[in-house]
Parts: sequence; C-alpha cells; structure tokens
Amino acid sequence: MHDSEMDTQKGGMKEFGGKVEKTAGDLTGNEDMQARGTQTQAKGKAQNMWGKAKDAAGDVADTVKDAFDPNSKDPNMNNRP
Repeated sequence: MHDSEMDTQKGGMKEFGGKVEKTAGDLTGNEDMQARGTQTQAKGKAQNMWGKAKDAAGDVADTVKDAFDPNSKDPNMNNRP
C-alpha cells in the first residue's frame, strides 16, 4: 500500500470517528465532546485530502516521466519528432 493510500484511508477513518464523537456530543449535550469531534473530523479531512494530493502528484510525475521515456508503453507519449 502506498503512503498516499495510507493517508487517505487513515484520514477517512479519523474523519468518521470525529463525526461519531461529535454526534455523541450532540446527543448528550457534551460541548467538549462536540468540539473534540469537530476537531478530529477536520484533522481527518485534512489527512484525507493530503493523501489525495500526494496521489495526484505521483500521477503527474509518472505522466511526465513517461513523456520523456523513449521506452514508454503508452503510445500517446511517443509522438515526438
């Protein structure tokens, strides 16, 4: 599993856990729990987005590498004169 996939998965789990904690705080009227849940949810969303950004950057890097690799398997990348 790639590092970006780990960030995406961990971020998603953290975001979900934050939603659960915030909802529990909402149901019990516990403002501290609500705040912690909101904070955890935001951290999870940020980690998820970071993982997606790293994945996208890796895709771009692969595309650029293939564009300059004469042995590339992608026929669209070798249409240079």
